Amino acid sequence: MNDRQRRETLPQPAETVLVVSGSIHFDVVVQLPHLPRENDRIVPRAMSLAPGGMGGNVAAAFARLGGHSRFAGAFADDADGEALRADLIRDGVDIRWAGTTGVSSSSAQMEHARSSVAGRR
Repeated sequence: MNDRQRRETLPQPAETVLVVSGSIHFDVVVQLPHLPRENDRIVPRAMSLAPGGMGGNVAAAFARLGGHSRFAGAFADDADGEALRADLIRDGVDIRWAGTTGVSSSSAQMEHARSSVAGRR
């Protein structure tokens, strides 16, 4: 038996699966004319939503690069959670281990400062 035949008879390694456990939420990105001051009320120049959360971002990026990723986090039990679930499925992420939770959260990026808000929209 030559080397090539030996390699062909060796068991092939199983496909690697990246299992990601972490957060997933919508990032609320707000462009402001200036940072808010105490008791300040300002109108944003622009506002947008983007899928975010460390777990969701890692799982989606790995799948987009051609890897097999599985998300094992929790989606909010609301329209946002359904939209985020659909985004991961569209990116090719396996969500069979994902669950749901009653809490929704988002992060806001304002001129290099960051804060998190928990609650429902």
